Amino acid sequence: MAVPRRQHFLPQFYLRGFSLDRKTVGVLRLTDDTIVANASIRDQCQRTNLYGADGTLEALLADMEGRTAPILAAIQRTCCLPEWGAPEHLELCVYVAAQNGRTRAQADAFQATVAELAREVMRIHPDFAEEDPGALPTVAVTPAVQIPLETAWESSFFIWDLKPLLLKNETNRAFITSD
Repeated sequence: MAVPRRQHFLPQFYLRGFSLDRKTVGVLRLTDDTIVANASIRDQCQRTNLYGADGTLEALLADMEGRTAPILAAIQRTCCLPEWGAPEHLELCVYVAAQNGRTRAQADAFQATVAELAREVMRIHPDFAEEDPGALPTVAVTPAVQIPLETAWESSFFIWDLKPLLLKNETNRAFITSD
């Protein structure tokens, strides 16, 4: 099976919750303050091979999304959260933690941290004393989101004891979301 090259850091099923036609969503591009009224969900919040070209991490995320989507749909349909400690509650905790770890911002921040750490090690290590710091090779982790995502998954138990809160919109204003 072919691995999807377009890998979303905000699941498409989630974005469809903010869509009138389940295919498009309104977007405000912060880079140029442009509003796109009907942007394709397929093209939003994604990066080519964000989770790697082999598909392993993408498959794990797809499995998690497949378990989470019906839980979120049930919450939306019933306006009730899963019972605290129930498997659905724990699944949502993992999903929330993973969402934080799978973003472009986390990948970029992690990559910057790795690069800074490598520069500092090279600066103080005697083998690199004569080297021009600007000429040293760039150190990168690929895929950069893998370690932040693994850390988020492994630490999801930290939020298990938080009391969940369901916000119900009783106005005529729509909710917005952000990556």
